[in-house]
Amino acid sequence: MTVTITLTTAGADTGPFNLYSDATSYLSAFDTNVPKSSLTAGFTTSNVPAGTTIIRVVSLGVCKNHIDIPVDAPIQCEEFVFQAGDSKNNVVTYKDCATGVLSTVPLTNGEVAVRCAYSDVFSYPVFTTGSGTIDTNGSCGTARGCSQYLLYAFPSGGGATFRYVPCGDTSSVEVSVADGNTDVICTNPVFIPQLVTGDGSATDTLSGCSTTTTTSSSTTTPP
Repeated sequence: MTVTITLTTAGADTGPFNLYSDATSYLSAFDTNVPKSSLTAGFTTSNVPAGTTIIRVVSLGVCKNHIDIPVDAPIQCEEFVFQAGDSKNNVVTYKDCATGVLSTVPLTNGEVAVRCAYSDVFSYPVFTTGSGTIDTNGSCGTARGCSQYLLYAFPSGGGATFRYVPCGDTSSVEVSVADGNTDVICTNPVFIPQLVTGDGSATDTLSGCSTTTTTSSSTTTPP
């Protein structure tokens, strides 16, 4: 772990200092003879044992005293995909990584939302009303590009409706394809397009796309 340790005050007879961790029961110092001037200026070290929550700063000077300093837990954020169950009233409560504030997102009848949220045990997203699925998708802000899908409504099936998250967006939309027709969409790759009603298929064209990609329809049957 890399931590910056700062002493706001230090007596005249203190220092240099040895640094200990609660992760090792304070048995062996991970840094030794650290000058007082370094600690009062802010001493950064990468020697802190994993799992440390308290650092003990022990003076080796005339004044042999110590102080315990809690380590601020790093913010744990991940990209999440929330999908509501098949009911009207579903609400996910999560802690937004951009603001650090508890937020809610209402979802209905299978709707999808993509959010960057705290993922620690105390702030993990949860359906506070209704039910659904909550999936993680790795680190926030990871560049994944977008995916192009070909939607096809099978002939004589009465058309088909698909749900997807548009490229560059964080909420799902639905698109209808007429009987026997095709449509090309550009999707956020964190969520694979779903068939909502009717009979049809969604096929990844294995081609990248962008928010400027336009959709198109035709009556050509896909190969």
